[in-house]
Order: sequence, then structure tokens, then C-alpha cells
Amino acid sequence: MGKPLISILGPTGVGKTDLAFRLACSLDKANILSVDTGSFYTATTIGTAKPPKEFTGRVRHWFIDILECQEVYSVGAFVCDCSSILQDLWAEGVMPIVVAGTLFYYYALVGERSFSAVPSDSTVREKVEEKARVCGEEYLREELRKVDPEREKNILPGDIRRLTRALEIAELGFKPTEAIVTNKLDFDTNLKIGLKMTRDLYRSRLKDRVDYMISAGLIEEVQDILSKTGNGNLPCLNQIGYKEVCSYLKGEIKNKDELVEKVFLSHWTYARKQIKWLRKDKTIVWFDVSEKSPDTLLKEVLTLVQSTLENC
Repeated sequence: MGKPLISILGPTGVGKTDLAFRLACSLDKANILSVDTGSFYTATTIGTAKPPKEFTGRVRHWFIDILECQEVYSVGAFVCDCSSILQDLWAEGVMPIVVAGTLFYYYALVGERSFSAVPSDSTVREKVEEKARVCGEEYLREELRKVDPEREKNILPGDIRRLTRALEIAELGFKPTEAIVTNKLDFDTNLKIGLKMTRDLYRSRLKDRVDYMISAGLIEEVQDILSKTGNGNLPCLNQIGYKEVCSYLKGEIKNKDELVEKVFLSHWTYARKQIKWLRKDKTIVWFDVSEKSPDTLLKEVLTLVQSTLENC
């Protein structure tokens, strides 16, 4: 079989999970690898739109429900673990289908984006995160400029997560730019399948998705996490939807209508960033799913997959 890779890409909520499942069921032996940091956490289900039980019960899904609320899973740790699993699947003749939700993790995995190989230290990270909460972004930037001005210049405004990670690396005794590595994943071919749809239809789908999450119990899910942990600053709650619900429960968001609007806007902003990123990747084969039935899409994708595998 060699070492082929099938990747499903596209903005949040466009239908990657469903296509991956249907494709896996249509192939002889296939597993799905979920590259979505939200789905890593066992406690967050509704707001992360995890694959339903009927999917995970029929097709092996990797990297779903692997972390507790307080755990941090760095991109370096993920790349190492996922690369090892891919090698095992290829050795067993299993086709890996990668669903790319968190693009930074995905592109780091396939060797198209560099990342830090320094393991995360929860004690140091909590210390830096506390500085971020108390002192704000500009303080973090000034601290990073002192130790690594080159890295600071390359972190976009508002990206507190990467500022925090860079300072964590510095606190551990490394220079962030010197800790950067590129993964050397050994694969024969990587078929990148991209899903897209018209702007108006996509916005409508995102709105429906947010409405469903609220009606399905997203607020109650967050309340349950808070009641069990008593901690609103957990990594599992630092996600779109969960952050807004935490603000709602604190009274910072006035009512459910405002909550729905803020969650939708966060998803929309995130999706636009994903689309902008993906447009730069000229190796993606795009499928417009605006007016395609799931069966038609699967048929077209299967034709492409079979043709690619025959020629690799």
C-alpha cells in the first residue's frame, strides 16, 4: 500500500467530519485522525461538534477524548504522537484519513509549518498565563522582546496563546526561535481534499450550528465543568463557544440572544482566518459542496482517491 495520506480540509462546520466518515466506510481499511484541539478534551462535546457515537463506534477515530480539562497538549507532543500512529497504520495496511480542524497542528504534522519542540511545563505555563491575565498583551510583548525580538515581531496582534507559549519556552531556558523544528513525516503522497461553499450559505449554516449548540445544552455543559472543577480558566474552556458561555455565566453577556450572536461572530471570524490560510495552499483539490448531495460528493471524492492511489 505504501504510505498514502488523505487529508480533509475546509473551514469549521463545512462538513469535513461527515465526509471523512463516509469515505472511511467506503474504503477497505481506514482510520480517521482528528486534528482538532477542541475534540481532544473529554468534557467538551457540544461546542466542539465531535463525531457522533455512531461514527466512532463504526470507524476508529484517533485523538478524540484524550485529555482532561486541565491538561495541555502542545503541537510538538501531538506531532510526535500522531506521526508514530501514522507509521503503525501504514505498516498494518490501514488508510489514514486526517481531518484538519486545527490548521496549525495539521500543517505542523505534515511538515509544512515549523513548531516548537520544547515540551510544555504546566507550572511555568500557569505562571505566564497569570501574567497575561493581570498585565495584558503589551506586557507580554515587552517581556518577549527582551529575550527574543525576532519571535515577538512574528506573532500577530491579539495572539495571546503564541505569546504565552513563546514566553513559556523562554522561561524554560530556551530561545523561542532556536527551539523551532520541522516535522519529517515520511509519506508517499498527501491527497488534500478541500470543502467549500458559497458565502451566504456558509454563514447560514454557521448560524444554524450555533443555534443548535445552545439548544443542545452548551450552557449546561459549561456549568457542569465549572461545578466539577471550580475553575473558569481551564484549557478546555479556552475555545470558541466555551469562552463566550463563561462570560455569559459571569453576567458579562446580557442574554442568550447576545450570547448566540457573539458565538456566531467568533466562529465566523475564525472561519475567515481558516479560509484565508487554506487559499494559500495550492495543492488542495477543492469541492464546492453548496449544492451537492452527500452521495454525489462521496462519489466524486472516491473517484479522485482511487485515481490518486493507482498512480502513487
